[in-house]
Amino acid sequence: MSGDRNVTRREFVSTSAATCVATAFPASLVVGTGTVPGVGPVAPLAGPPAVHTKRAVEPLVISDVSGFRYKNGGPENSVERAFRGITEGEDVLDALIAGVNIPELDPDETGIGFGGLPNADGVVQLDSCCMHGPKKQAGGVAALEGV
Repeated sequence: MSGDRNVTRREFVSTSAATCVATAFPASLVVGTGTVPGVGPVAPLAGPPAVHTKRAVEPLVISDVSGFRYKNGGPENSVERAFRGITEGEDVLDALIAGVNIPELDPDETGIGFGGLPNADGVVQLDSCCMHGPKKQAGGVAALEGV
């Protein structure tokens, strides 16, 4: 496409899609001729794929405002408790749950947990989800009532 030529929406979309395909599928994965349909020939990979190895990672705890604001009468907020647990060698999931329990049990926090207010229909409902990264496990619940 030259600079003085108008590009139609169809040409833009098809070129963009072809570019995405070309970058998503390296030449070694394209069967047969070493070309990507709609794009043409692609250069072979420069070498073997990269090998990712485990390395130490700095712990990071992210929360909404309730994780900073509420302490339920204790010395730590949710983020501080979770971070301390992780850095002291506690299981990541156990440390995060211990942290989350702080604002959930605080009666002054009206967005979640013990002090949570009902929804627009006047019903108190529970939604929750959790992921344990190291074990690659996850679960969640939604719209639980009577808890």
